[in-house]
Amino acid sequence: MLLYKGTTLSQAQSYLPKIELDCRTNNLYYGRGFYTLTKKEIAVLVAQNFAFKRHDRAVVNTYNLDDEVFKKCSIMEFKELTESWLDFVVGNRDDSSHPKILDAVESFVIDDDMMQNVIYFENQVFTKPQIMNRLRTCKILKTYKQIVLKSDKILNYLKLVESELV
Repeated sequence: MLLYKGTTLSQAQSYLPKIELDCRTNNLYYGRGFYTLTKKEIAVLVAQNFAFKRHDRAVVNTYNLDDEVFKKCSIMEFKELTESWLDFVVGNRDDSSHPKILDAVESFVIDDDMMQNVIYFENQVFTKPQIMNRLRTCKILKTYKQIVLKSDKILNYLKLVESELV
């Protein structure tokens, strides 16, 4: 399976020669991990957005991850927006509510408005039923998958194919 990482040139260079789990991702949806996408087009948009914000050049790294790995690793998959998904996201952002047993999370791609709503929920601005209604109005890119690699075990199977300025 090919996975794509949209990033900046300076960040892409930090992944060489070995990818380290990045503590800077603690506040993202699925907590600490190496965030990848299954569609290159989305990775390009992510890279361009990061590059613009950081005054850097946009890069998409392409990786290969053998499908057999998923049989050897612990994977959590979310196909729909549910209260269980919300609980999981909040627990991972807290980084204390979930044991560190997952190797990866596979889920739909979500937008920044959705993340802002998660933050509202964390700060008790809205109740869970209210936030679920708000989340359902956000753009969910179900046709694209995001795979977050959360352990060294699964990262050891990830192989860089190419790095491309976009």
